[in-house]
Amino acid sequence: MNKHLLTLLLIGASACSYATNHLISISGFSFTPATVNASVGDTVTWNVTSPHTATEVSQSTWNANGSTPLSGGFDFTSANTSNGTSFIVCSSAGTRWYVCQPHAGMGMKGQINVATSSVQEVAGAATLSAYPNPVSNILHLNISNAQHVSDATVEVINIIGKVVMKTSVIALQSGDGLSMDVSILPKGVYFVKLSGNNELRPIWFVKL
Repeated sequence: MNKHLLTLLLIGASACSYATNHLISISGFSFTPATVNASVGDTVTWNVTSPHTATEVSQSTWNANGSTPLSGGFDFTSANTSNGTSFIVCSSAGTRWYVCQPHAGMGMKGQINVATSSVQEVAGAATLSAYPNPVSNILHLNISNAQHVSDATVEVINIIGKVVMKTSVIALQSGDGLSMDVSILPKGVYFVKLSGNNELRPIWFVKL
């Protein structure tokens, strides 16, 4: 397997077109927006202010304006959403329900409807995978089902859609690997996009 060690350069911010960050704030006793329509791969970020919470619940609890947390669900408070840093990545399709625990009885609640990714998936299409994930220092990328990718660009994008690293690769083929030094990145969730004559679906990773 060929290995291309990529020296990634920190660059200025630029727009990202494939993944969206949906910001939810609190206005009075309501979430704004109360309903978020997202796609797989999108990020939802809460800016929770005291004394409110954003606590995931079951659909039946949500319908009843209850406040019992969903086991394994998210639970964001003002203490863990400093500067809007509490978020989820929409990894699968479906609806997620949440409430403000102290004010669920008043109907303070919201929902996230996640549709399948807007990125078209074609059977046998080239794919990109990453390991280890989460990662502290070196992230390895593998390419499969790609006959040839030439003049490719690799971008690392943060959750608000800004490109924080970028590099170019002359040519890649199926089975080739890329090694990326991500040690300089702050902790958080990032996306990797590789595009050229054969654009691959973006993937995400967690930086520890």
